Amino acid sequence: MEREIQWEADLKKTPASDKALTQEVVLTLEQQKTRSALDFLSTTIEKLRRQVETDSATVERVLAKNARLRADEQEEDQEEADRAERIGELNDEREWHIERLEKIERMLLNEEADAGQALALKDMLSHFLDSNEVRSPSRP
Repeated sequence: MEREIQWEADLKKTPASDKALTQEVVLTLEQQKTRSALDFLSTTIEKLRRQVETDSATVERVLAKNARLRADEQEEDQEEADRAERIGELNDEREWHIERLEKIERMLLNEEADAGQALALKDMLSHFLDSNEVRSPSRP
């Protein structure tokens, strides 16, 4: 009888037991680098998508406004149309970056790329995000 009780107790001690679940998972240095790179890439992609979405709304607003204006008023508002065109070009560039970053992210997940190389892009991408954020011109 005692053997059966001991056997049942041993059977319940599996890796999924409470004790096993409360133990911390220790990541290797390479796994930490990969996780850090993946976190950075996903936040950067999200920031770029937000910029694209915000600026796309600006372009649509300008195009809708120009569609309502008469020809002589459209010439006066050419500066706004030029700005919308620049924003469209910038959004195309952002979309290109998003595609490349998603590819790098997939490569990291499939262990086809080194996390150190992905993290080396961090400064350049941060600079790109900051310098290419379109700010609304100040209106008097």
